[in-house]
Amino acid sequence: MTQEWILKTLINLGFRQRDAEVYVFLALNGTHKASDLAKANRYASKKSTEP
Repeated sequence: MTQEWILKTLINLGFRQRDAEVYVFLALNGTHKASDLAKANRYASKKSTEP
């Protein structure tokens, strides 16, 4: 199973994109503080918008 497959499956089950990404992140990396997730989210958002 790949991470992309898991994301697509969760979305097909009704998860929103961002919720599925957070769920997979937590499943792979264990528990984190909400502030850590927010920082990771900001970093991922910047990274995905770069050319």
